[in-house]
Amino acid sequence: MFGGRWNPRGYSLLYTTFSPAPALGESLVHQPRVKCEKLPKLFLFTLKIPDDSLTTWLLDDLPAYWNEESDERTQWILRDWLNEPTTLVAAVPSVVVPMSYNYLLHPAHEAFGRIRIVHQEPFPIERRL
Repeated sequence: MFGGRWNPRGYSLLYTTFSPAPALGESLVHQPRVKCEKLPKLFLFTLKIPDDSLTTWLLDDLPAYWNEESDERTQWILRDWLNEPTTLVAAVPSVVVPMSYNYLLHPAHEAFGRIRIVHQEPFPIERRL
């Protein structure tokens, strides 16, 4: 509906990461100044990805503006992959934790429907965060 850092409106992606810590950072950065008791209940899902091929964008592969606060210019950096997903997964650096990667799953890839949830659990948030 709205797009994100790596996709403009109208191009759906499932944003994921490799571990709970970066996932929490990514979630909290989009909820600035919200009191802990007002935050939505979060759940952690572990996915089994049926296709091990991925496209990785390293920091050196990206334009200097890749981590701007506004995502208007960054939404088309992955233009070719957005239009023709040759791999199910695109690995991109996290703006919140740049030494970590987010994994973008493309719903137009033929393997997307074979992704399976293998575990889910509540994801509590420490009040001090």
